[in-house]
Amino acid sequence: MQLVLSIHVAAGGLALVLGAVALLVKKGGTIHRRSGLLFVCAMLVMGTTASILGNAGGGLMTVYFVGTAGLLSDEQCGSRNNPISKD
Repeated sequence: MQLVLSIHVAAGGLALVLGAVALLVKKGGTIHRRSGLLFVCAMLVMGTTASILGNAGGGLMTVYFVGTAGLLSDEQCGSRNNPISKD
């Protein structure tokens, strides 16, 4: 369980840094897209490990919300497949 907690804390710290980078750089640029995608991955790991550590409701809800947002982003689906895209 200590390993899972360490992974959870590391993913949380990584998500904080990557989220800040995505917010601070130019929207749509390469750095924005890459840091945003890595942020989504870190949040998915954090939600999964939260579920394992005992917060099943919160962890699974996080995985659901972050996964949905990740799938709706242009990076994941492309603007032609995005149902909420303006194109």
